[in-house]
Amino acid sequence: MKRLLSVLEEFADDIIMGTGWKHEELETYLANRPITKTRFVVQWPKGPLYTLVGVLDAIEPEDFLLCPADYIVPPALVRLLIEARLNSDANVIMAVDSRAGRGTRVFVDDAGAVLSIGKPPSTEYYSYSSAMMILADGDFSRRCRDGITAGFASVREVLSYGLHSGLRIHAVDVSSYDWYDVDTLPALLGVAEHILASPELMPDGVYVLEGDTLESGNRIDLSTGVQLGQAVKIVGPVFIDRGCVIENNSEIGPYVSLGTDTHVLPDTNLEHCITHGMLIPKGHYRNCIFYDGQEIDVER
Repeated sequence: MKRLLSVLEEFADDIIMGTGWKHEELETYLANRPITKTRFVVQWPKGPLYTLVGVLDAIEPEDFLLCPADYIVPPALVRLLIEARLNSDANVIMAVDSRAGRGTRVFVDDAGAVLSIGKPPSTEYYSYSSAMMILADGDFSRRCRDGITAGFASVREVLSYGLHSGLRIHAVDVSSYDWYDVDTLPALLGVAEHILASPELMPDGVYVLEGDTLESGNRIDLSTGVQLGQAVKIVGPVFIDRGCVIENNSEIGPYVSLGTDTHVLPDTNLEHCITHGMLIPKGHYRNCIFYDGQEIDVER
């Protein structure tokens, strides 16, 4: 979440988060973060279109970027959508991807104009999947509000209906960009591996590069509050956040992210794991997420 917001803040005058499920946890998480432009609109129980209209009512935008909150996107992708908006008279710029194995199918002509969504057209087309990011104008905002009156419940319905009533949608292929929809636990581990392999994306902390190894003979105390016990081995890529303790004879990595104040007990091995500030019992772990006092094994 913090990573996505930091990308969007580079481009947006205002950030509104439309949510409902888990919104209390999100507000608590962001309360003490230096992100001053984030507000919440709770409309989730009524459906995604109600949530979007609630957000639009809060800001009355000329243009707006719609992005799911569980995405990881590079700044260059957002910049691509903005450039397409500046160079097109379309009402909606839609990100599409030829690699996506799921998601709504989008059918596009050779000039990039969207012909239909969900159902193939009768004319020649190129087929993509929606990346569920759009950059739209005030006319589409009005259509979303009208869609509520018409009984629509989703943005897809508004887009599909709009194609038959003058709405112009231009598709932008984002297949060459690394973007992630982090809506499953396997996806969370996958995106963590991508981030760990990209040093420029890492926050402050101890970072061991891919291909590097850090070994401690005696105990090491670092300025970030990280403590490494005797005979600890770190096999990169590994990120160790502030206040972490790794006790004697433990091996961490590759592809491990230790959240703030994680405490790893002696004789423990972690590979392809994410921890969120908790005590890690002695053991050998692979493809695990440690969160809220629980160990979650992830099938991949």
